[in-house]
Amino acid sequence: MKNFFRNLFDNWWKFGFGLLLGALVTFIGMRFGDQITQLVSSFYPAQKIEPTIGSIPMKLPMNDRITARIKFFLRPVMKKELLDSYRRSGRYIKMIEAALEEYGLPRELAWLPIQESSYLPYRQSHVGAVGLWQIMPAMASEYGLKRNQWLDERRDPEKSTLAAIEYLRFLYDHFKDWDYALASYNYGYSKVGRAIRREKSKSFWQLRRVPKETYNFVPTFYAICHLLSQPEKYGIQLPQPFVPYETGRMTISGSVSIREIAKRAGMTSRDLKKLNPALTGKMIPTGDFELILPKNDKEAFAKRYKENPPPRIRFSNQFYKVKRGDSLYKIAKKFGTTINKLKADNRLRSTRWINVGTVLKVQTVEIEKPDTTAVDLVDAGVETEDSVPIKLRLTYQAEREGIALDTIARYYSVTSDEMRLWNSWLEAERLSKGDEITILKEEEKVAIYSTKKGDSLWDISKKFGTPVHQLKRWNQLKGSRIYPGAKLLVKIR
Repeated sequence: MKNFFRNLFDNWWKFGFGLLLGALVTFIGMRFGDQITQLVSSFYPAQKIEPTIGSIPMKLPMNDRITARIKFFLRPVMKKELLDSYRRSGRYIKMIEAALEEYGLPRELAWLPIQESSYLPYRQSHVGAVGLWQIMPAMASEYGLKRNQWLDERRDPEKSTLAAIEYLRFLYDHFKDWDYALASYNYGYSKVGRAIRREKSKSFWQLRRVPKETYNFVPTFYAICHLLSQPEKYGIQLPQPFVPYETGRMTISGSVSIREIAKRAGMTSRDLKKLNPALTGKMIPTGDFELILPKNDKEAFAKRYKENPPPRIRFSNQFYKVKRGDSLYKIAKKFGTTINKLKADNRLRSTRWINVGTVLKVQTVEIEKPDTTAVDLVDAGVETEDSVPIKLRLTYQAEREGIALDTIARYYSVTSDEMRLWNSWLEAERLSKGDEITILKEEEKVAIYSTKKGDSLWDISKKFGTPVHQLKRWNQLKGSRIYPGAKLLVKIR
């Protein structure tokens, strides 16, 4: 014992270095694990499996564990959930079966999304798996599914189905056994491989030292297959599945509001996002995007889109130096963003404390309306060279409690959705006293008018067709008094 402590004292730096290195590796894995996976995937891309002719058979076993799961699904609550999932499967089942046939995989795998997501493309698990097939972020990166603040292709039924089928085919080719392949889909093929070597098992049913979720995953899948393939045997009456969406895809340029696209498609934003579940934000991401539309409305939408293109949304980054008295809440309100967005963009650990002098990156948004019509200048006492195209950025401050957003939107001839887009911190339907919001008006042809002796706001309003309240708002006038020689912004008819 004495020699042990002596050796420990003599080699203390080795123990300390080992502990420090272990802690560092653990921290890097937890903090940058997803980025490391994406980097490795870029050097070693996933092997794409070409579709094959023929089919790999799948035998449906029956044992005590599967029988127990069948009894579990015959309970009233679980039976109702199973039948609801079966009804929703009608939206996607034909597309999935066609893809399975193309890759030579058994048709029974089309029931796997019932177990994974209940056929809900928006479903997200507590560990971050998303979509019909509950795809994890690392797998999404490996199989080329895009993820950003506006888009998550794991929620796209067609793209996620192709990724899941390629992965299932890879798992079967690796194990040559559907039991192990299904367990690996839930647990990971490397972990299943280690469990097989550790327990020296000859089949999945002999594995014991696996998580409870994986232990039940395979028998649950086979139980669902038995129930849906032989409903009469178990006293189940299958409901009529939903009719598949009749849709078509159209490529459009991104950076536009979903609301503007929905308006030109003749539908609500909610219905448009239901057809395009991969969209996670309020706009279509930058670059080319394949928009899913009802088949019958595709040509009409293309015509309206060409005749009246939607305004583009342009994001830009600004840098703000923190001053004494600033808080993230004040900075977020000033730039029309959110505290969480500031925290994420600047990798801040806390939202309560920021140091004076810290430079923060702030993302701002501007709306650019395409110039589709020429505006003729009218000679109304305004020099042509004085006319200037401007983008009006207005600030509104609530003077009382509970002013509705819709009321402000109607006053400024905008929509509440646009106001939320410009002020992403807005969540409630009403403002609190003192709240300041930013309003961006569309570009209009305006001119600078020099007031003359005897002019009044009413006279200028009639002369240029600009309402008095608009003149006040544009020129930040609190009263109605003006002086000769003042420069006012006026609208040109």
